[in-house]
Amino acid sequence: MAKSNDKHAETTNATVTVAVLIAGVSVIIGIVAAKNMISSINFNARVLTAKTKAKKQLDANLAAIPQLLDNYNALGDRKQLINDALPIEPDFPQIVSLMERLSVTSGVKMKSIDPTGTASATTVVGAPGGEAPVPVPFSIAVDTNYGNLLQLLKNIELSARPIKVTTISVGGTPNAMSVSLELSSFYQPPADLTDKTETIQ
Repeated sequence: MAKSNDKHAETTNATVTVAVLIAGVSVIIGIVAAKNMISSINFNARVLTAKTKAKKQLDANLAAIPQLLDNYNALGDRKQLINDALPIEPDFPQIVSLMERLSVTSGVKMKSIDPTGTASATTVVGAPGGEAPVPVPFSIAVDTNYGNLLQLLKNIELSARPIKVTTISVGGTPNAMSVSLELSSFYQPPADLTDKTETIQ
């Protein structure tokens, strides 16, 4: 009888041990599943927030189109002036043509004009909205006198395309001067309007 009770007790203990192990494993599985579920819920919430923000921005952009078109058309003849003043690419040949014209009207003899950076590039990548104009550095060398040099600087200042004089080197006499100028013009790359994707972490 004692042996039967011992065997029954061992069986009961074994059953309890198995039940405890199963319960423990179930709790661990439940904790992992709950953690994954919470992580998934948070991720879906972030995705939904990003989608809502993108939709609001898209709706605002679409709503602004008619007003932008009206404002652009209202510029009239000034549209070409603005395009000349701030082109969407470096357009170094236009700079050469402009400087030759300014030299003639100022009475100076232009000996050379050279890009000092990537001014001769003709392809540009679309830029994000609001990016600042990109400088186009170049240099010119002229023969002139003092009065005509002042006229050249004035004409550069009044040109449609903005040009900044950064350095002036002068040699010779007031009536026979050799002048080198370091300058920069500018261009505004077109806005990058391609669709973008955002990775949500």
